[in-house]
Amino acid sequence: MDKQDQLFSQLLYLLHHSAMQELGKITNPVNGEVNVNIQQAEQLLEMLKMLKDKTKGNLSDDMSKTQNMMLEELIVNFKEIRNTTSNESTNK
Repeated sequence: MDKQDQLFSQLLYLLHHSAMQELGKITNPVNGEVNVNIQQAEQLLEMLKMLKDKTKGNLSDDMSKTQNMMLEELIVNFKEIRNTTSNESTNK
């Protein structure tokens, strides 16, 4: 993996990790709490989608697979949390 791929991989990981934290899937390392911020998670998800669009055709197969895997995982988790919070709001 060349330096550019390493840096891009780190960027993907940073955005993915932050989004998972905002979805309440990862503990906040600063305060040790698990919180959900669906708006922030959605913004991070949109950033990853934008990166996918902007880098289309310019990534190695491995980087493309990594990007797709991270994005798909976030989409599944985002929909799960959004549906859960929607159902909780409706049931109140």
